[in-house]
Amino acid sequence: MERYPNLFWTPCVAHCIDLMLKDIGKIPFVRNIVESSTSITQFIYNHAYVLRLMRRFTNNKELVHLAITRFATSFISLQCLLNSMWDVKTMFLSQHWRALSISRNPEGEGMCRQVSYDQSFWARVEEVCAISEPLVRVLWLVDGGKPAMGYMYEAMDRAKEAICAYYEDKVDERFEKQ
Repeated sequence: MERYPNLFWTPCVAHCIDLMLKDIGKIPFVRNIVESSTSITQFIYNHAYVLRLMRRFTNNKELVHLAITRFATSFISLQCLLNSMWDVKTMFLSQHWRALSISRNPEGEGMCRQVSYDQSFWARVEEVCAISEPLVRVLWLVDGGKPAMGYMYEAMDRAKEAICAYYEDKVDERFEKQ
């Protein structure tokens, strides 16, 4: 900067956000929720009849969405699962679900129990979505075009403020490592 005073180093916003999401994903309760929700979506997508039933109950909405960065995919899919919570719960409580032979095996019964009756699971899903959504929003902003740098800094500040309510200085640590 001494040699070229008009040039400034700025980290890649998408990369920084991806690393922040990675760090958030390492927090034990977040990791457990992401793993639990992944097992639910894998169960649904690995069984053709269950997948067809899920699409019927969600009006063909998908629970898994690929994102522009590696770690954002888990959080965006978690948000999709939360948005379809009532449809997925209704599916697992329906006669159509009970008519499937998989509903009577231990794995199917466990999925039904977790999705339909475990209110603490859904509360934790909601919390993880609340802390990851601000960063995912900034990521969508970056992906949508090339906003002015000041606008990006404002968006990052807002995201950090929203997340710091849950996880104090962890975001600043990651941002300053870059």
